Amino acid sequence: MVDLIEEPKQKKRRKATLADVKPSFLTVEMDDIDDDGEQIVIEFKMRVLSYFRFNEIGKMVIDPSPVPMGVDGNKRPIFDTNSADFRNKLNDAANERSILRLAESLIEPEIPGDTLQDKSAWMKENMPTAIVSQLIMAMGSTLTRGEARIKSRADSFQ
Repeated sequence: MVDLIEEPKQKKRRKATLADVKPSFLTVEMDDIDDDGEQIVIEFKMRVLSYFRFNEIGKMVIDPSPVPMGVDGNKRPIFDTNSADFRNKLNDAANERSILRLAESLIEPEIPGDTLQDKSAWMKENMPTAIVSQLIMAMGSTLTRGEARIKSRADSFQ
């Protein structure tokens, strides 16, 4: 008896071109239900942020400083990085970065506001949690050239 082992296919290789690193766009589709109870698909168009713009927006939000809880033997402060208050503020800062990045990334529908902060405030006040969460996850998947990026590229050839 002989076991046949199938060889894995080799991936094509080519050198990168500038077209491989040009700005790209992402279309995110979500199943939802409209006001009449009918199933619908809602569509969002997003710009994939460049590495530098992603980081630039991240710098707009400063992480909180932990509260000193004492000093060590050399009179240096010891900070309480495990306090619930500090952890909550750290989480709030991360959420603020995400919503600002989403405000920059979202092209359609156009979010009201003149600045990222205005758009962020509008989204916080008006957009359902499920939609914001899914859009942030889709945006995050593009950082690693995940499935959303691949689907977006595939759709561009149709």
